[in-house]
Amino acid sequence: MAAPRGGHISFVGRAIRNTTGGAQVELSPGEVDGRDNVVDNTEPEIVMYGADWCGDCLRAKSFLNERDVAFAYVDLVAHPEFMAAVMDRNQGARRIPVIVFPDGSHLTEPSNIDLAAKLDEMADAPGSP
Repeated sequence: MAAPRGGHISFVGRAIRNTTGGAQVELSPGEVDGRDNVVDNTEPEIVMYGADWCGDCLRAKSFLNERDVAFAYVDLVAHPEFMAAVMDRNQGARRIPVIVFPDGSHLTEPSNIDLAAKLDEMADAPGSP
């Protein structure tokens, strides 16, 4: 089952970390298209699908925030229509968090070590700031 592809789907985000100022800002109203892209944003975004009842989601959000990493958070409780995208990435499994990176790759239920390695990989990529 693929993510919705027709147009843009609005969602209410929790907070994202603004990497230029380090302040928490609300993403609402924001939009994510069917390819996990945050619309109308000037920098590549990481998109995290999760739920506030999920301990791994809370840990991953905290990890990203502590490192001033910009990311958009899609609350799957408030927006269950995105669960199809999560299951598609997880080959049918209902596991969260799913964190999608600007290069199209994703991590499911990553440890802090896995997240740190991916962020280091992104920082070392050609063309990264």
